[in-house]
Amino acid sequence: MDVARGAALRPLVVGALVVVPLLWIRAEWVGSGDAFSGETQARSEPAWSLSLAAHPWLRALTRVHNHSGPLVELLALGAVAVALARRRAAVLALAGAALAEVALYLAMTQAGFSGNPR
Repeated sequence: MDVARGAALRPLVVGALVVVPLLWIRAEWVGSGDAFSGETQARSEPAWSLSLAAHPWLRALTRVHNHSGPLVELLALGAVAVALARRRAAVLALAGAALAEVALYLAMTQAGFSGNPR
């Protein structure tokens, strides 16, 4: 992609970064009458909540592993290895984003969020 086209897309990307969270909150507000009721639900601790485990982050990591499975994890590692060898920044950025999402899920579960799959 040439520099001029990339620069032309920046306002669209910035707009999406602002509009998507606003739409997400608006949908919650319209559906429940409270824009931030999702936080209350996320902090609830039903009997099955991962946050009640002795090591919540470990239970959450097990859930992540069970959802993806060993084959997907091995293929992802292979893709990262190939991306490193070929210097594919986009693939590495996606892998980093996926790892960051898992880390956030683990940290939030450890901090007391219910860890329910959404």
